[in-house]
Amino acid sequence: MTVMRPTRGFRSLALAAALSAWALVAVGGIVRVTESGLGCPDWPLCDGRLVPAQHKEPLIETSHRWVAGLVSVLVVLVFVWAWRRSPRPDLNRVLWLVVWTAAELLTSSEIERIRRCAGSGCAWLFIDRSKNQTRRWCDMSVCGNRIKARRHYASVKRLRG
Repeated sequence: MTVMRPTRGFRSLALAAALSAWALVAVGGIVRVTESGLGCPDWPLCDGRLVPAQHKEPLIETSHRWVAGLVSVLVVLVFVWAWRRSPRPDLNRVLWLVVWTAAELLTSSEIERIRRCAGSGCAWLFIDRSKNQTRRWCDMSVCGNRIKARRHYASVKRLRG
C-alpha cells in the first residue's frame, strides 16, 4: 500500500476545516449562553429572510448557521480531495461495506420500519426502533426540538404582541 504525503494545499484546507469546526463550537457556546437558539424559528432562513432583523438573538443564531455551513463545505472538500488522491482499493472496500449494509437493510424485515422524518425541511430517513413504532423525528434533539421551539416562539411572540 502506497502512502501519499499530503500537499501543502490539502494541509491548509484541512487546517481551515479544523479551525472552522473549533469556531463552530465557540459560536455554539455563545448561542447557548445567550439563549439565542430560538432566535430564528424557521430554517434555513430566519423569519423568511437570509439576513435576519437587527436583533441580538437572530443575528447570533444565524451566524452559528453560517459557520456550520462553512464547516460542512470545508469538510466535504477535505473528503473529496482525500478521496481523489488516495489509492482506490481501500476506499472501494469502504464503499462495498456501505453497499452491503444498504442491501442487507433493504432485504430485511426492518424495511417496514423505515420512516421519513416529520421535521419540516428534513429529508432524513431513519429506522423506527421504538416500542410502539410511533417515532416521528430522525432526532428528537434536532428536528423534534425545532418543532417544539417553533411552537414556543410563536406563543411568546403572540403574548408580546
